[in-house]
Amino acid sequence: MKKSLFLCTIFLVSLLSPVALAGVTETQFQDGSTSYTHTFTGTGDGFAGNLSFPYGAEVTAASFDISGESSSTNWGNLTTDSDFGGTGTGSWSGAPPGFGYGYRTSLEVRNDQVQLTGTPTDDVNGMDRSAEATSTGTINNTGGFAANGDQGFIGSTKPLTPLSLPSSGTGASSYRGFIVAHGDEYHSATYTSTYPSSTPTIKRYN
Repeated sequence: MKKSLFLCTIFLVSLLSPVALAGVTETQFQDGSTSYTHTFTGTGDGFAGNLSFPYGAEVTAASFDISGESSSTNWGNLTTDSDFGGTGTGSWSGAPPGFGYGYRTSLEVRNDQVQLTGTPTDDVNGMDRSAEATSTGTINNTGGFAANGDQGFIGSTKPLTPLSLPSSGTGASSYRGFIVAHGDEYHSATYTSTYPSSTPTIKRYN
């Protein structure tokens, strides 16, 4: 009777023991390793190994942490205009160093640098059209100027006919040299022959 009570007491105590109630977490494979690495050279399967559990064990949860990364890396050094398709702003497609494919559009490549294409403009508002200016004075669209009165000026945006010095008649220069603009005058060097070693005559045109 005493033995029976003693055995029952041991059985009940063992059930209440923290060691008996606590779960066991297995963190390694059968060979003792805790991680597995497999390098793929193409499609295929990777076998990580076997897990061992005690006979009669109850598995309540299982999880695997899986991560992937490149087994090797290559770097391309893009430093010149040609690496980005050459100097200019035109579209381009090709294979830059270290890359399988590249495409360029709306970019400017110059001096070994890449930047967004700018939108420069040389549009200048003059007074050559009636819609470009209003004034309480006088606007001369023919001359491209505004003043208190029609003074016959020429505006800075008014395109002018290029000046041609006479090649015959009064003031003509048979063998003309340099021409210098000085104030309202043009100074022209005239030679008497095709040899520039001779002393030229300077003519003034107002």
